[in-house]
Amino acid sequence: MTEPRRLLIDLGELQYWNSHFTGIQRCLYEVGRRLVDDEHFEVVCYYFDPRVQEFFVSDGNVLTAVHTEGELGTEVEGSTGAVPTVQTVRSGSSIRIRLRQIISRARLVAYRTARSLGVALLGRERAAGLNRARRLRHLAHAGARVLEFRPDDTVAIFGAFWDQKGMAEQLRERSDAIGFRTALLVYDLIPLSFPEFADKGVSDGFRSSRLDLLPVVDILLTISQATHSDVMRLYRAQDLSLPDVDEVIRIGDDFTHPSSPRRPDGFPDGEFILTVSTFEIRKNFIVLYQAVKESILSGVEIPRIVIVGKDGWFTADLRRAIELDADIEGRLLHLNKIDDPGLAWLYEHALFTVYPSAAEGWGLPIAEALSYGKFCITSGATSMPEIAGDLLEYVSPFDSGAWLRAIAKYASDPALLAAREERVAAEYRLTPWSQTADQVRRALLA
Repeated sequence: MTEPRRLLIDLGELQYWNSHFTGIQRCLYEVGRRLVDDEHFEVVCYYFDPRVQEFFVSDGNVLTAVHTEGELGTEVEGSTGAVPTVQTVRSGSSIRIRLRQIISRARLVAYRTARSLGVALLGRERAAGLNRARRLRHLAHAGARVLEFRPDDTVAIFGAFWDQKGMAEQLRERSDAIGFRTALLVYDLIPLSFPEFADKGVSDGFRSSRLDLLPVVDILLTISQATHSDVMRLYRAQDLSLPDVDEVIRIGDDFTHPSSPRRPDGFPDGEFILTVSTFEIRKNFIVLYQAVKESILSGVEIPRIVIVGKDGWFTADLRRAIELDADIEGRLLHLNKIDDPGLAWLYEHALFTVYPSAAEGWGLPIAEALSYGKFCITSGATSMPEIAGDLLEYVSPFDSGAWLRAIAKYASDPALLAAREERVAAEYRLTPWSQTADQVRRALLA
């Protein structure tokens, strides 16, 4: 057997994560933990510290987390069941991680105070050099070990690296100097393709980090054909050479459902339709609000629509309208604190699901609904038709009248709905995370 290749996995996304996994964290975890045990690789986990612009070796404990059923809530976009959090690491490190967070924040306050004083006394450039040296000495004393890159390394970035300021630039500089290979998993380019759905600062940082890193990417992985097309347009626009390996992978959707679903406290009686996602502008819940309003005006009866998801960007006005509009009281609900058993109960008892999102890199909540055997009416934009083809009903994300007609059609015809559910049960096949990891492994070994 050939010598295992050294694979460096960026764990910056999980290093001090102390909450429920969202889609990106879950993908990093599910793929990473399988690569750790792969005989083809010698895995070294690392993280980037933006304060000193340096890479450090991570213990990688989070990739040995056990699957336990617990509260996930709706911070996760369409993921239920046995998805681990940092609290489930075998070593029982949740208390240590929490202490690290508290200590880290206290040190950061002290660091920023010292930095400001240093700038005032010494000038910005000299103070920056002294602060970096002091911080590095402190980290070394605390046991942090600087990562030493090698020419035969493969650096794998599966997380949200764009919010780690300076990381992409540093990787590019070191790749140019040392010559290691870089593998990048791209979920979407939504902040670039749809800047209206993101904060300007996020869009600017997202763009600069991508442009810093793309020139040195040797292995490009994307999670949908729609995302791949967006990335190819960016390569062409920047006149960049295409990577040696270019693969579209399918992310896993073999959700583990809670064993004891439980009706959420106070949830009202009656039929309902469900949608699960972060409550943000891109998810386009305004079209559901408009459809409900139109149903009242036109006298079309539809079941209650229940939105489950944490609050996100640019939706304060819509949330206020839902809360204060007496016309829709009881017809459109937004719930943002639902645990795993509660969410499972909602999926099991919903008539069907809807997903009006205006743009997705994939659309995991659609796959989650299908894992419960539920039919879904969804937007036909970007990647969403790739998930299940003609098993779903597609509606323009910007046509509230069409949404009302589609919802009314299936809500009023039990036989039609049952026929669609039968097709879902017979034809939809869940993708195990092991298959996703195999696709990534083959690309890394290419």
